[in-house]
Amino acid sequence: MVKGNAGNHVDVFESQPGNLRAKVVSDFFKGIGVSERQERIWAYLNERLSEEQLRRLYGVHPYDVAEYAMVSPVSSTTATSSVSYPVRLDENDSEASE
Repeated sequence: MVKGNAGNHVDVFESQPGNLRAKVVSDFFKGIGVSERQERIWAYLNERLSEEQLRRLYGVHPYDVAEYAMVSPVSSTTATSSVSYPVRLDENDSEASE
C-alpha cells in the first residue's frame, strides 16, 4: 500500500487522552472512494494493531499524497501528543493486491 514514495506514511497517534487516530498517506488511494479506503485501512490495521490499540482507535484518515499536501498544514487530525506504533504498509500486503 505504501511503496517507494517518501511522502507515503502511516501515523497512529493519541489525539486526545485515551483516543487514537490513524493518518495514512499513500498514492495507493488515488482514484479509490472514501468507503473503500476506510474498508482497506481498517482491514489492514485490524491485522497489525493490538486489541487495546483498536479499542482506542476511533478515527482513520486516508489521503493520497496530493490530498495530504493540501490539508497537512492545517489538519483536523493534529495530535495533542505523539504515540508511535509499529505500523507499516507496503506493496506486499494482501490489501494492496486486491
